[in-house]
Amino acid sequence: MSESNKYDKKYNKDRGKWYQDLKWGDLILYFIIIGLAVSLLISFAQMHTGQAVQAVLSLDGEPVVQIAASDLNNQGIIEFDAYGYSYRIEYDQGRIRFAKADCPDQICVHTGWISRSGELAACVPGHLVLRIRSDEVEAPGPEDLDVVIR
Repeated sequence: MSESNKYDKKYNKDRGKWYQDLKWGDLILYFIIIGLAVSLLISFAQMHTGQAVQAVLSLDGEPVVQIAASDLNNQGIIEFDAYGYSYRIEYDQGRIRFAKADCPDQICVHTGWISRSGELAACVPGHLVLRIRSDEVEAPGPEDLDVVIR
């Protein structure tokens, strides 16, 4: 048996379990890190659970249609034209969506239903943004934009 194998066996045998080498300071540090991680996860989960106050349809950043949360629970349809495209917006059971659009990419339609505060559906060719707002999470405005692509 080589000299290094003898040393490795002796070292591993004497070492014991990994947690036996920890000091009290290590344990306190680990508990602080775990506590911070759990509190961040809980606060992040609560940040996106705000009840909807209204749905806002914006054209070029300006609100054109606002629907209160109480009205979102009733079934309704909005027909809207923007930049040569026609849109059909449906709302029901506290949620809203672009149901039909004649824009070329149909991304707004494929986004589907939105219902939680902060969610949005957008149609770039029509310059439309459909957003759910609440008191707790304020929808970003033009001053919150990082990049504008034209």
